Amino acid sequence: MSCKMDNQTYSHLANWTNTSRAAQMTCLSGHLKKTGCLVAERSIPIGQEVQISNGCVFLCHPQTNVYICDRKLGNWTIEESGDLQKPAAPRKFSL
Repeated sequence: MSCKMDNQTYSHLANWTNTSRAAQMTCLSGHLKKTGCLVAERSIPIGQEVQISNGCVFLCHPQTNVYICDRKLGNWTIEESGDLQKPAAPRKFSL
């Protein structure tokens, strides 16, 4: 009933912090569960929003970390990875 994450094995009911994901994790009956987030060494429970220093809001979500910003944050672009599949061409339907 252990869990495996990032090439490490954790026993049932083990708790740990994954710093690369800013997440607090636990192993429950062989399943990984995110139990909280870590922002500036502060523990944030799932579902809580906190204001962060750049003016954005951080939302601790059970699946991914969410940053909500009302304004554009500098220059950035979306980069395609070789792992991403290009979407299929749209299908045409007739009624």
